[in-house]
Amino acid sequence: MTVSSEAAFDTSRVGVPVQSAVIEITAEDTRRFAAATNDDNQDLTAGRLAPPLFALVPVLKTMVAAKNAVTPAFAFHGEHDLVIHQPLAGGMAVRVTATVVGVRQRSAGVATVVRIETRTTGGTLLNEQYFTSFVAGGRVAEPAGEDAPPHVPPSPEGSAAEVTLRLDPDQTRRFAAAADDWDAYTLDEEVARSMGFPTIIVHGTCTMAFASRAVAAAACDGDTRRLKRFAARLSAPLLLRPGQALTTRIWPAEDRQDRRVFGFEALDHEGTTMIKNGLAEVEA
Repeated sequence: MTVSSEAAFDTSRVGVPVQSAVIEITAEDTRRFAAATNDDNQDLTAGRLAPPLFALVPVLKTMVAAKNAVTPAFAFHGEHDLVIHQPLAGGMAVRVTATVVGVRQRSAGVATVVRIETRTTGGTLLNEQYFTSFVAGGRVAEPAGEDAPPHVPPSPEGSAAEVTLRLDPDQTRRFAAAADDWDAYTLDEEVARSMGFPTIIVHGTCTMAFASRAVAAAACDGDTRRLKRFAARLSAPLLLRPGQALTTRIWPAEDRQDRRVFGFEALDHEGTTMIKNGLAEVEA
């Protein structure tokens, strides 16, 4: 899918916030997300904590509304940067504010950058996110705003941990229900093929959730509360083929005061890179 009309991008929306109503998070919501990403961490399956990437679920509709106010054109989920101040959990009531902060021309299209804050109804900041979507072939007359913060880790040196996680044939259907994300090309093979894919593709959030499970296992000793930042570039769509698996390679990059910094990348079962420029910050 391509877009060539400059009129498809309304840069006057840069800096205009979109706010959600109050969103109630239940323990069942967080458990369902853990189950939909095959996560058997006991804190998550018991509903005591939400998985780190569950943070994208309450923001989804507000985030997309902010992006669509700039352009209704189809856009791939290109990059995401999640900074966690406090983990989400069942029983929380939150509000989400999403603001387009940049519409940037790239050689192959246009990137729209949305900054998102999730706060308690009392105003406590829980997480900050940058969602960068990409309209292939798009052109914008007057780029505006700024890019998301960089998250390029150093190249891996020395040993790296590897975690391989297999996907189930019904993975996208379970994830769609848990995340309330019903994009047809993740569920319907005919729709996926009409868009140029050989079969249905896995949601970008689901792909990142699998990678975050690997990072938590290798870098956080399984304690997801230690994960403070998770940033990644989705470099290719993960196809839901028989035997599909995601292998995440994690390597230590540096230490920063009370944080350990890791780089990571993720590959499918054929060795194609699905996630690159992965950066994780872990509480020491």
